[in-house]
Formats: sequence, C-alpha cells, structure tokens
Amino acid sequence: MSGSKRTTNPTVVPGLPKVPSDLSPQAKRYLEMLTEAVEIRLGRRGDPRDAAITFRDLIDAGLATEGPLVFNNNGGTNITPV
Repeated sequence: MSGSKRTTNPTVVPGLPKVPSDLSPQAKRYLEMLTEAVEIRLGRRGDPRDAAITFRDLIDAGLATEGPLVFNNNGGTNITPV
C-alpha cells in the first residue's frame, strides 16, 4: 500500500464514466458488467446490504480499533476487533 495515507475524512471514490458506445458488443458488455459490480460494492446500486465494508466503517462503528495498517501475507491486517 505504498503511497497510501490515512485521512480524517473518507476518500471520495469518483463515479465511473458511461461505457463508450463505439466498442465491440463483447467489450461493451464486459465493461457494463464491471461497472455494475463496482457500483454494487460501492453501495451505489442494488441492495445496500451488498455494499463492501471498509476498515473505516468498522472503526467508526466501534467494531474494531486502529493500529498501524500492516498487511500480512494472508491479506489480513492488524486492525483488531473490539
């Protein structure tokens, strides 16, 4: 996560542009499906229960505490449950 920094305000994730209409049907469909998957995980589309949960969400909800954000080889971190 080099280049990452902690902030007091949540990172703003930009919206995705419309898929260009001049693509092949296969490429257009692929990008439309990718856009849908990202928007679902961001909570911008579909059932809100399917949105991804961030470390910030867990910390803000009091479900975890924050320490140095260090990722191990198994994809885990040292953010620990409360």
